[in-house]
Amino acid sequence: MSRITTPYGFSSTAAEVAHGIDLTGRRALVTGASSGLGAETARALAGTGAAVTLAVCDVPAGERVAKDITEATGNQDLHVAHLDLADPASVAAFTTAWQGPLHILVNNAGVMACPEQYTEQGWEWQFATNHLGHFALATSALLEGIGGRYFIDCNETETVDRRTGTLHGVARYALDPAGARRLWTLSQELLADAA
Repeated sequence: MSRITTPYGFSSTAAEVAHGIDLTGRRALVTGASSGLGAETARALAGTGAAVTLAVCDVPAGERVAKDITEATGNQDLHVAHLDLADPASVAAFTTAWQGPLHILVNNAGVMACPEQYTEQGWEWQFATNHLGHFALATSALLEGIGGRYFIDCNETETVDRRTGTLHGVARYALDPAGARRLWTLSQELLADAA
Protein backbone atom coordinates (compact mmCIF):
# COMPACT_ATOMS: atom_id res chain seq x y z
CA MET A 1 0.00 0.00 0.00
CA SER A 2 1.41 3.40 -0.89
CA ARG A 3 1.31 6.33 1.48
CA ILE A 4 -1.19 9.09 0.68
CA THR A 5 0.38 12.53 0.48
CA THR A 6 -1.16 15.96 -0.02
CA PRO A 7 0.13 19.47 -0.69
CA TYR A 8 -1.48 20.64 2.57
CA GLY A 9 0.22 21.33 5.86
CA PHE A 10 -0.17 23.01 9.23
CA SER A 11 -0.93 26.42 7.74
CA SER A 12 -3.53 25.18 5.22
CA THR A 13 -7.07 26.41 5.72
CA ALA A 14 -10.21 24.30 5.44
CA ALA A 15 -11.29 26.43 2.48
CA GLU A 16 -7.99 25.70 0.67
CA VAL A 17 -8.36 21.97 1.24
CA ALA A 18 -12.00 21.97 0.09
CA HIS A 19 -11.41 24.19 -2.96
CA GLY A 20 -12.73 22.59 -6.13
CA ILE A 21 -14.68 19.86 -4.34
CA ASP A 22 -18.40 19.60 -5.09
CA LEU A 23 -20.42 17.91 -2.33
CA THR A 24 -23.81 18.92 -3.69
CA GLY A 25 -26.32 16.22 -2.78
CA ARG A 26 -24.22 15.01 0.17
CA ARG A 27 -25.21 15.34 3.82
CA ALA A 28 -22.64 16.15 6.49
CA LEU A 29 -22.88 16.17 10.27
CA VAL A 30 -20.38 18.13 12.37
CA THR A 31 -20.43 17.78 16.16
CA GLY A 32 -19.42 20.78 18.23
CA ALA A 33 -20.03 23.12 15.30
CA SER A 34 -21.10 26.14 17.33
CA SER A 35 -17.51 27.45 17.61
CA GLY A 36 -13.87 26.90 16.73
CA LEU A 37 -12.78 24.14 14.37
CA GLY A 38 -16.29 22.70 14.23
CA ALA A 39 -17.72 25.97 12.93
CA GLU A 40 -14.92 26.30 10.37
CA THR A 41 -15.36 22.69 9.25
CA ALA A 42 -19.10 23.29 8.81
CA ARG A 43 -18.31 26.48 6.86
CA ALA A 44 -15.91 24.63 4.54
CA LEU A 45 -18.40 21.81 3.94
CA ALA A 46 -21.22 24.28 3.28
CA GLY A 47 -18.93 26.07 0.83
CA THR A 48 -18.67 22.85 -1.17
CA GLY A 49 -22.45 22.61 -1.46
CA ALA A 50 -23.05 19.93 1.18
CA ALA A 51 -26.17 19.99 3.36
CA VAL A 52 -24.66 20.46 6.82
CA THR A 53 -26.14 19.69 10.23
CA LEU A 54 -24.49 21.42 13.15
CA ALA A 55 -24.90 19.07 16.14
CA VAL A 56 -24.44 21.26 19.22
CA CYS A 57 -25.18 21.54 22.93
CA ASP A 58 -25.93 25.27 22.67
CA VAL A 59 -28.63 25.53 19.99
CA PRO A 60 -28.84 29.37 19.95
CA ALA A 61 -25.04 29.55 19.40
CA GLY A 62 -25.36 26.94 16.64
CA GLU A 63 -28.13 28.94 14.99
CA ARG A 64 -25.94 32.07 14.99
CA VAL A 65 -23.09 30.13 13.37
CA ALA A 66 -25.45 28.58 10.78
CA LYS A 67 -26.79 32.04 9.90
CA ASP A 68 -23.24 33.37 9.51
CA ILE A 69 -22.26 30.39 7.33
CA THR A 70 -25.35 30.84 5.12
CA GLU A 71 -24.51 34.53 4.67
CA ALA A 72 -20.87 33.73 3.85
CA THR A 73 -21.47 30.77 1.50
CA GLY A 74 -24.98 31.28 0.16
CA ASN A 75 -25.77 27.69 1.18
CA GLN A 76 -29.30 27.60 2.63
CA ASP A 77 -29.15 23.90 3.47
CA LEU A 78 -27.83 24.21 7.04
CA HIS A 79 -29.57 22.71 10.04
CA VAL A 80 -28.96 22.93 13.76
CA ALA A 81 -29.79 20.09 16.14
CA HIS A 82 -29.24 19.57 19.85
CA LEU A 83 -26.71 16.89 20.79
CA ASP A 84 -25.13 16.40 24.22
CA LEU A 85 -22.45 13.76 23.68
CA ALA A 86 -22.04 13.18 27.42
CA ASP A 87 -25.67 12.02 27.64
CA PRO A 88 -26.48 8.64 26.02
CA ALA A 89 -30.18 9.56 25.90
CA SER A 90 -29.35 12.69 23.89
CA VAL A 91 -27.25 10.67 21.42
CA ALA A 92 -30.05 8.11 21.09
CA ALA A 93 -32.68 10.83 20.55
CA PHE A 94 -30.47 12.51 17.96
CA THR A 95 -29.88 9.32 15.96
CA THR A 96 -33.55 8.34 16.19
CA ALA A 97 -34.66 11.75 14.87
CA TRP A 98 -32.22 11.70 11.94
CA GLN A 99 -33.96 11.26 8.60
CA GLY A 100 -32.29 10.19 5.37
CA PRO A 101 -28.71 9.36 4.49
CA LEU A 102 -25.52 10.60 6.12
CA HIS A 103 -22.43 10.80 3.93
CA ILE A 104 -19.92 12.65 6.12
CA LEU A 105 -19.53 12.49 9.91
CA VAL A 106 -17.03 14.84 11.57
CA ASN A 107 -16.62 13.93 15.24
CA ASN A 108 -15.22 17.29 16.31
CA ALA A 109 -16.85 18.17 19.64
CA GLY A 110 -14.79 17.93 22.76
CA VAL A 111 -14.03 19.37 26.15
CA MET A 112 -10.71 19.68 27.92
CA ALA A 113 -9.12 21.10 31.03
CA CYS A 114 -12.50 21.01 32.75
CA PRO A 115 -13.00 20.56 36.48
CA GLU A 116 -13.44 16.98 37.61
CA GLN A 117 -17.08 16.07 37.09
CA TYR A 118 -19.07 12.98 36.25
CA THR A 119 -22.10 12.13 34.15
CA GLU A 120 -25.27 10.62 35.54
CA GLN A 121 -23.84 7.21 34.57
CA GLY A 122 -20.71 7.85 36.66
CA TRP A 123 -18.41 8.42 33.68
CA GLU A 124 -15.75 11.11 33.81
CA TRP A 125 -17.21 13.98 31.80
CA GLN A 126 -14.30 14.52 29.39
CA PHE A 127 -14.12 10.78 28.55
CA ALA A 128 -17.90 10.65 28.11
CA THR A 129 -17.97 13.67 25.81
CA ASN A 130 -14.80 13.19 23.80
CA HIS A 131 -14.93 9.42 23.37
CA LEU A 132 -18.07 7.60 24.47
CA GLY A 133 -20.53 10.04 22.90
CA HIS A 134 -18.75 9.95 19.56
CA PHE A 135 -18.39 6.18 19.80
CA ALA A 136 -22.15 5.86 20.36
CA LEU A 137 -22.85 8.19 17.43
CA ALA A 138 -20.42 6.47 15.06
CA THR A 139 -21.63 2.96 15.91
CA SER A 140 -25.32 3.83 15.73
CA ALA A 141 -27.73 2.81 12.98
CA LEU A 142 -27.16 6.31 11.58
CA LEU A 143 -24.02 5.02 9.88
CA GLU A 144 -25.00 1.49 8.89
CA GLY A 145 -23.25 0.61 5.67
CA ILE A 146 -20.81 3.51 5.87
CA GLY A 147 -17.10 2.75 6.10
CA GLY A 148 -14.32 5.02 7.23
CA ARG A 149 -10.77 5.38 6.01
CA TYR A 150 -9.45 6.04 9.51
CA PHE A 151 -10.26 2.56 10.69
CA ILE A 152 -8.94 0.96 7.51
CA ASP A 153 -5.83 2.95 6.70
CA CYS A 154 -4.50 4.52 9.90
CA ASN A 155 -1.24 2.63 9.38
CA GLU A 156 -0.41 4.90 6.44
CA THR A 157 1.24 7.39 8.77
CA GLU A 158 4.73 7.15 10.19
CA THR A 159 4.98 5.83 13.75
CA VAL A 160 7.16 7.68 16.23
CA ASP A 161 8.47 6.69 19.63
CA ARG A 162 8.72 10.26 20.90
CA ARG A 163 7.53 13.64 19.72
CA THR A 164 9.78 15.94 17.81
CA GLY A 165 9.32 19.57 16.86
CA THR A 166 7.68 18.56 13.58
CA LEU A 167 4.73 16.80 15.25
CA HIS A 168 4.85 14.30 12.40
CA GLY A 169 3.56 10.77 12.91
CA VAL A 170 1.51 8.88 15.44
CA ALA A 171 2.56 7.25 18.70
CA ARG A 172 3.05 3.50 18.40
CA TYR A 173 0.56 2.78 21.21
CA ALA A 174 -2.19 4.54 19.25
CA LEU A 175 -1.94 1.87 16.56
CA ASP A 176 -1.95 -1.09 18.94
CA PRO A 177 -4.69 -3.46 17.67
CA ALA A 178 -5.09 -5.16 21.06
CA GLY A 179 -5.50 -1.78 22.78
CA ALA A 180 -8.01 -0.70 20.16
CA ARG A 181 -10.03 -3.91 20.67
CA ARG A 182 -10.01 -3.38 24.46
CA LEU A 183 -11.23 0.21 24.09
CA TRP A 184 -13.91 -0.88 21.58
CA THR A 185 -15.16 -3.64 23.89
CA LEU A 186 -15.10 -1.42 26.98
CA SER A 187 -16.98 1.31 25.11
CA GLN A 188 -19.65 -1.15 23.98
CA GLU A 189 -20.03 -2.48 27.53
CA LEU A 190 -20.29 0.99 29.11
CA LEU A 191 -22.91 2.12 26.61
CA ALA A 192 -24.89 -1.13 26.97
CA ASP A 193 -24.96 -0.65 30.76
CA ALA A 194 -26.29 2.90 30.26
CA ALA A 195 -29.22 1.76 28.11
